[in-house]
Amino acid sequence: MYSTMELWDLAKQCKQRLGESVPAWLLHLWDDCADNTEFSPVEMGQLASITTIPSLQQRLQRNPPAGNQTLINWLMAPAPTVWENAGDLPEHMSKWTTYLDSVQVIREMGMLQMMFVPHYSSLDEELFTTCMEDMVLANGPSETCGTMVALLAPYMDRPVYEVTTALAWLGDVEVQKQGWAAQVWRLTEGKTKRSRALPDISAVGKETASDSRRARSWSMLSSGCPGGLGVGRGQSPRAWILCQVLGCCLIG
Repeated sequence: MYSTMELWDLAKQCKQRLGESVPAWLLHLWDDCADNTEFSPVEMGQLASITTIPSLQQRLQRNPPAGNQTLINWLMAPAPTVWENAGDLPEHMSKWTTYLDSVQVIREMGMLQMMFVPHYSSLDEELFTTCMEDMVLANGPSETCGTMVALLAPYMDRPVYEVTTALAWLGDVEVQKQGWAAQVWRLTEGKTKRSRALPDISAVGKETASDSRRARSWSMLSSGCPGGLGVGRGQSPRAWILCQVLGCCLIG
């Protein structure tokens, strides 16, 4: 049994933020192990106010569970009776601009799918569907649509964790590539400023060694892989293709 003060503290920690979508909120609770802690019907009644959606709050208060339940089960159970389908949820999906953002969005979709199935096992075991792909494309930048279609195609009807693992890897590559580009920009910008301060007329029309190195560095960055040109030794064709897609389509 939890004390009144413990339930009060728990309610503050678990309360849905204003404007936070239901899937995003439930995903936050899921990651905080809300699927492992059980509460009694009386305790559940004191936690009904943690949602900011009046219709869901009323349903939770009017229909207490028959026995002990986990918090996540209790919150998800009324979903099919409060909303006819997933599209009826207010602000039901987050937007994304990077691959790492898309990982969060796909996990929210897995949670949304769990809300409307009678039996589920795990968020990560939910299958990635064409409907989920459509929502990913609709909530992301239009310029990355073609890239995402190509990247997601091999993962249709595969577990969500396989999709998010691949996109998380691409997100790391994306961050690294942006770091490389920023470093090259700082180096080239500094040399440009120095050349403006101390003009060297004798160097006009001649390619210096540093200019050549700069051009080669930028060419390597634009290719999407630190090594540059072709499939490297020990590198799979699939990994090389993903690098090329990332280099050409994401940063442009």
